[in-house]
Amino acid sequence: MIISAGYNIAGPEVEGALLSHPAVAECGVVGEPDDERGMVVKAFVVLRPGNKPDDEMKKNLQEHVKRNIAPYKYPREVEFVAALPRTETGKLQRFRLRTEGREHHEDPATARLGDAEGLFERHCRRGRDDRVHCGQVAFDSGNVIQERTFAGQFRQTLKNTLAVLAEAGGRPEHIVRMTWYITDKKEYLAAIKDVGAAYRELIGRHYPAMAVVQVVALMEDAAKVEIETTAVVP
Repeated sequence: MIISAGYNIAGPEVEGALLSHPAVAECGVVGEPDDERGMVVKAFVVLRPGNKPDDEMKKNLQEHVKRNIAPYKYPREVEFVAALPRTETGKLQRFRLRTEGREHHEDPATARLGDAEGLFERHCRRGRDDRVHCGQVAFDSGNVIQERTFAGQFRQTLKNTLAVLAEAGGRPEHIVRMTWYITDKKEYLAAIKDVGAAYRELIGRHYPAMAVVQVVALMEDAAKVEIETTAVVP
């Protein structure tokens, strides 16, 4: 789920709209951090032979999405690529699209947010106004989600979030907004005491603006919760 200027936008829905265009062979849609909107929709597009990857095609695809789903869901950024990153079984690796998109726009301040040992993948960048945007799930040091309980995943996800923030020179009190995406409201409510205990242990009594959003699924199949955070690091 991509939240842009307060709107919830499902990446797969945008992908479906793009794939209905006769010029599109493949596509992948992710959220790109944006200083004004929080995030914007970014599409990586593989064109069919005979189509030019130019500004006219970009506008054509954007208008196509506006007409077929909704104007606010169109990809504000479109990058034409020769191929999409996939696993051996053909599954689209969206986390690599996020990483590649970051690398294209990084400055030295952004680059130092990366984990030196490559312990886990993340969606994180520093904005021009010292805002740090981060999205995490419960990856462990082997880039695998081992935890199966909601409380365990929440704790690991929060620890990953704070580790990324620390790489940027930030602390928990620098967080100004958190959004928790959960796949099961009942499971979340059943674990609410453990969630609260983990939050107080790791963050303390700093309570930024927070929201909990139930979604149909997260991009990582094993994930029960994803935390997206914005922090202002002086």
